[in-house]
Amino acid sequence: TPQGLNTFGFRGEALSSLCALAHVSVVTCTQGQEAGVRLEYAHSGQLVSQEPCPRAVGTTVALKALFSTLPVRHKEFLRNLKREYAKLVGLLQAYALVAHQVRFLVTNQAGKAGRQVLVSTQGGVNNSMRANVVTVLGNKVADTLEALEVEVPDLCMKISGYVSKAAAGVKGDTSRQFFSINGRPVDLPKAAKVLNDTYRSLTSAANAGVKPVAILDIHMPPNTYDVNVTPDKRKVFMEAEAQL
Repeated sequence: TPQGLNTFGFRGEALSSLCALAHVSVVTCTQGQEAGVRLEYAHSGQLVSQEPCPRAVGTTVALKALFSTLPVRHKEFLRNLKREYAKLVGLLQAYALVAHQVRFLVTNQAGKAGRQVLVSTQGGVNNSMRANVVTVLGNKVADTLEALEVEVPDLCMKISGYVSKAAAGVKGDTSRQFFSINGRPVDLPKAAKVLNDTYRSLTSAANAGVKPVAILDIHMPPNTYDVNVTPDKRKVFMEAEAQL
């Protein structure tokens, strides 16, 4: 039921949307297969070619010519490339911080320049959020953070993560505040305001413009919140937002 849904969405819908916006190819191989298979899709989502190819167990989804089917959107995308690029990196960082058991490797190659590693985490069952904070945000930031664990038994809610020590935040910058619910990055403007106001009350007047770095994952029953508010599922309706 929708009230008990724990997944992040449906692969069929995601692939269909990607096909409509770009040239999509999938190379995949399952355990026990002697060789992989390469699949090419039309913008309609229909499979147009299928051929065997070598590959290890796993799946690679490749997108080319993003927004090629929407010339106006493509032009707008290029006009705001730096801003969209920053938003993309921020989104990937948010997932990398909270999904610490998943290995992330994000690189960027602009022109003939060398490939730049943007996000790189180890993943695995023994990996931790703390380890990913170090690899994503750096040792310097990680050393300024305090671990945070708060349980609210009456609401079956638990908040875990890291937040800046007093006077160790970043001046006027909220781009390093990451909120998630059950591992899904979301926007929580009211919670962010409370966090910033509380942090400001604990620092001196000289640090009035300083914002805390925060990586907070909220664990709560799926039937107590709804992510189906906006298409990107970043806005959330919660029954216990005031208590949070």
